[in-house]
Amino acid sequence: MSKHAEQAAKTFSDPRWAAVVARDSRADGQFFYSVFGCMDTHIADR
Repeated sequence: MSKHAEQAAKTFSDPRWAAVVARDSRADGQFFYSVFGCMDTHIADR
């Protein structure tokens, strides 16, 4: 299993992720999440 697939499996099995997907208001204030993205090229190169 690739590192990416392994991390995805961990995320999908995390009950906190299920709360995010379901927009469960009971989870408000219990945790935070962020999205990190990488760009293969610099914006200036476009």
